[in-house]
Amino acid sequence: MSIKLTHLHYIYEIIKNNSGISKADLLSRLAVYGSATTERTLERDLGILREQYEVDIVYDSALRGYSIDEESNVNLRTFENFAKTQVLGGMLDDMLNKGVRVWDVVDIDDQVPLMQLDHIKNLIEAILDKRRVKVTYRKFFEKANAVYELEPQFIRQSQKRWYLIAGDTSTAPPTIKLYGVERIISVERLSTPFKPGTKAIKERFKGVYGVSEYYKEREKVVLETNHYQGKYFETLPVHTSQQVEYLPGDLCRITLFLVPNKELLQMLVSQLQPIKVLAPEVLKADYRAFVERKFKNLD
Repeated sequence: MSIKLTHLHYIYEIIKNNSGISKADLLSRLAVYGSATTERTLERDLGILREQYEVDIVYDSALRGYSIDEESNVNLRTFENFAKTQVLGGMLDDMLNKGVRVWDVVDIDDQVPLMQLDHIKNLIEAILDKRRVKVTYRKFFEKANAVYELEPQFIRQSQKRWYLIAGDTSTAPPTIKLYGVERIISVERLSTPFKPGTKAIKERFKGVYGVSEYYKEREKVVLETNHYQGKYFETLPVHTSQQVEYLPGDLCRITLFLVPNKELLQMLVSQLQPIKVLAPEVLKADYRAFVERKFKNLD
């Protein structure tokens, strides 16, 4: 695990939890974390967070310190999830190298399916090089493989799975489709160039929970539940737009701004405590029908 990434994650966490923190206080807290640095190096580290990880930490003159505008930093969640995963992996690896019997007391079960890691590397390089790829792929419920020539746009990890979002060149213009990375058999990088639309497509995916129906417009989703379920949503946010409001009478209102797709429906039905959909009307109707079908099939 990169010591540098651990250090960057410390900077991020300290500022996130102490908005308006001064440079002197930030340096002092980094020393307590065992990650001491100098003012000059700190400025370089903030530049790395901004340029490489797209985490924009700014100096707020009103607060006389550093802060993070979470609304304008669309990649905060991606960086945080990546950094925490890497820091945990490095910590456990370090303990194992020291002879600690980690697996006697740690059990990791909530993982994405295994796939060929070189597929991910080849796809990332093809996206950055703006070159097509030839992919051998096997769909769900099909025994035969299929070969596609694709224009890879970007890779998304969601709900324990990795997806390649790419243009299928069998149509003109190429049709954007989703491909499960764990179902890719092989990847061949081609020399054929293409003009990517990664930025625009990625922005559309910011508006969905999961991956389906990303091309639709976002809507204001309003949910109502109890305080217990509200705490669950608060500690494990569904989406970056999520707002949780605790009301009298053990009521909790959750507001989201995203596409009401099938993954959102499935997530709502899977919760332990009852959830009421207040808006939009189409989600309200779909949610009711989904629940009725689910419990009807149990009779």
